[in-house]
Amino acid sequence: MHNLMSAARRRKAGLVAGVILAGGLAGGVLLTPGTAFASVTTTTTVGTITAQHHFNGSWSLYVPVTVSPATGTVAPDGTVTVSDGPKTCGFTLAQVGATATSAGACTLSGLSAGSYSLTVAYSGSTTNGFVSSVAYAKANIGNAPAFTAQSPSLAANNGGGYGYDFSASGNPAPSYALASGAPGWMSINTSNGVVSGTVPNGINSFTYSVIASNSLGNATAGPFTVSVSRHGHPGGGFGRLSTSLHCTSPVHSGARGTCTLDVTNTSGNSVQGATGQINLPSQLKADFCGHGWNFGWFNSWGCQISGNTVTETLGTLYPGQTRAVTVTFTAQSTRWLWGFGHQFREWVRVTGSAQSSNGYFWTPGWFGYGNTSHSFTSVEILPPHFWI
Repeated sequence: MHNLMSAARRRKAGLVAGVILAGGLAGGVLLTPGTAFASVTTTTTVGTITAQHHFNGSWSLYVPVTVSPATGTVAPDGTVTVSDGPKTCGFTLAQVGATATSAGACTLSGLSAGSYSLTVAYSGSTTNGFVSSVAYAKANIGNAPAFTAQSPSLAANNGGGYGYDFSASGNPAPSYALASGAPGWMSINTSNGVVSGTVPNGINSFTYSVIASNSLGNATAGPFTVSVSRHGHPGGGFGRLSTSLHCTSPVHSGARGTCTLDVTNTSGNSVQGATGQINLPSQLKADFCGHGWNFGWFNSWGCQISGNTVTETLGTLYPGQTRAVTVTFTAQSTRWLWGFGHQFREWVRVTGSAQSSNGYFWTPGWFGYGNTSHSFTSVEILPPHFWI
């Protein structure tokens, strides 16, 4: 009998314990299963996103995040994940001071310039009953396109060539297109913005616009309305080139400077086979030329250095079009003031010229003959560390 009563007591105690464990007991109140803790909603906020550029050409986005409870004074715990799709980063939240706010940050790396849509996901901790939440943010790396000052010719001739080099800044590098309504005979290089075409006979004018676009936006140059004359010379006819030469001055001996020769077609006809040339004196040693570094006497942009003379083929220049020849030099003064060890100031002369396989040349303020135009300037060389 005693054994039977003991077994009964054990079965009863086990039943009571089972009820308590299944429902949970908090503060003396019996809870139903799954409601041991009240759910605490949170608000996820993304701070100011900053972009950083790395030397290897890639970008990163620094994304700060804060998470706050909708009610109560307990700071949310858990993790945050930031994603733009293929790339993710994450961190564990840390309480901010004595407040109920938690925060942290992570960096998305290996990005290229462009527009990004970020998903910021907070995973709440089941320990304190916080509910997961999601926030969204947008970030841009780079800049939308913007045209620099554009001044294409507004005059052309029937049967003559027309063109212009349009240029827009932007990161990523923009692509170019003609806007709707441009004449069908006109074309544009989508990579560098060069517009070209042969004006047909029998028209009095035409209008066009150019659009530069990248992933961050677009910009429009124009509309440009061009008047067409019937008195042109088909195939190019005569052209006029204007040259302008300018150099770094003053420059210290041992320091680098640049000289640039701008060659402009000031006529209403295209000029073919144009070349530009800069002649440096012996005190200005030519290092490299064109639009970037070259190795030896020739670079990929078609600019050549022979001794201290720089020559670059400019090709066909359309009415109003300007192209430039640029050289980087090192100043090397040859004058010394005996007894003091200081150099004199020294002035040296730089000359520039342009020529073409057709047409004639005219340069206001300078002189020209045949099919060649000349201009010149002077460079002042100062002693090293001499105050300008």
